[in-house]
Amino acid sequence: MTIGFRTNNDHLDDRDRAILDERIAAREAITGKPRVGDFVIMPNGIERRCSYAWDDGMQTSDGGSYYLCTNGNVSMSGSLYPSQLWEYFRDTLDRKPGRFWFSLPRPYDSQLPMLGRPAS
Repeated sequence: MTIGFRTNNDHLDDRDRAILDERIAAREAITGKPRVGDFVIMPNGIERRCSYAWDDGMQTSDGGSYYLCTNGNVSMSGSLYPSQLWEYFRDTLDRKPGRFWFSLPRPYDSQLPMLGRPAS
């Protein structure tokens, strides 16, 4: 499921919306350093996205795929620039919507028989 670039998420049903709301709340509870998925403006004015956090800094990228986990963290898949030390990041207080995706449970998964066992 993709969230972000739409002006709304009316395509989500109530259950999917509840999953999204839980993940957004978990993400908003993460404070302090920039988070994977946040946007940053580099000293040369180029906008990049935070993509991988290290103990001493953050790697950024120009794009990629950002998966929104249940705990609010984000896993990114794509190419990365070298890490920048945390001391170089400053919060501008500007916020920009970003595109994330998350997977939804399929109702039939729990009904699949186990291999080698009779379906009950």
